[in-house]
Amino acid sequence: MKKFVLGVFFLLISTYPLYAAVASVAVAPIAAGVAGGATAAPGVRVKLDTATFATGCFWCTQAQFQQLKGVKKVFAGYSGGHVPHPTYQQVCTGATGHAESCNIIYDPAQITFDELLEAFFVAHDPTTLNRQGNDVGTQYRSEIFYHNARQKERALYYIAKLNKEKAYPNPIVTQVEPFTSFYVAEHYQQDYYNLHGTQPYCRHVIQPELEKFKKVFADKLISATGHENNPYYSNTDIKHLYVTNAEWKKILPPALYATAREAATEKAFTGQYWNQNAKGTYYCAVCGNLLFRSDAKFSSTCGWPSFMEPVRKNSVIYRADNAYGMKRTEVLCGRCESHLGHIFDDGPPPTHKRYCMNSISLDFHPDK
Repeated sequence: MKKFVLGVFFLLISTYPLYAAVASVAVAPIAAGVAGGATAAPGVRVKLDTATFATGCFWCTQAQFQQLKGVKKVFAGYSGGHVPHPTYQQVCTGATGHAESCNIIYDPAQITFDELLEAFFVAHDPTTLNRQGNDVGTQYRSEIFYHNARQKERALYYIAKLNKEKAYPNPIVTQVEPFTSFYVAEHYQQDYYNLHGTQPYCRHVIQPELEKFKKVFADKLISATGHENNPYYSNTDIKHLYVTNAEWKKILPPALYATAREAATEKAFTGQYWNQNAKGTYYCAVCGNLLFRSDAKFSSTCGWPSFMEPVRKNSVIYRADNAYGMKRTEVLCGRCESHLGHIFDDGPPPTHKRYCMNSISLDFHPDK
């Protein structure tokens, strides 16, 4: 037996015990070959496969699976029903039999079907019947639509093992049914989180779930740094940047853009670094500018990472912020002028300052 485990899961045992339990289940070795009917993408000399999953609201599912290495495209749509070419309004009635689903096109040389199944069981709660959070109805059911016998076997095997190991407090209710059809959802449903990351539902429902997902699968993300397409990112260049928001929007992930360029605030106690104690250095996630050292970080009950002082005076700049009827001082990156958070006068000595930062606006490099 091969232990199918992600080291990151063990770091989350106290905070996310359910994820840790899922990760620790033993999974049989993956046989040679690929799962799914391999088809060649136009103009691409690789064989791609398809997985079709239903995990509740497809906005969140799409945003999660788009993060994984080897996943080439994720379509939001409808599957498992009896009405051809349904509309979103029809599916919402529950009368079409369809589930909000995602067709996940992936490269099996980079990510296996078993790994996608692992992500499937982390991405949602597979023990709630026809419900995910506040979304209720058969259209929000948990279901795996298998494309061949191998996918069916792996799905049933995984469910049996998770139930046997009691990974969840309740039995898994995920349905496993043959794939028959998938209807791509309306264009305004596609990439919803990427396009509307600043909307309340995205910020308060999808973003926290996405951050949990990214923590668990940190070593399987498309990029550990996310800066390959950012020509302005540098940990050494201190030259001031003059980049328009229109340009930043093309470069930055939507959640980072919303926080750094539109001054959105991530939900308290959800950021990656709010309670981190590791030794290292914090940089601007937008441009790579040197900001804080871990020895200036202190424990705070506010739910955001807090620092006593920046590494150097020009690491940050300040701006009066009178939004929402409050008088505050905004803290921005000294190089790219991206929003980091705010500064308050209730910190510990000797500075008595609290630089209250958004985790998403920070990159952390641990000491070697």
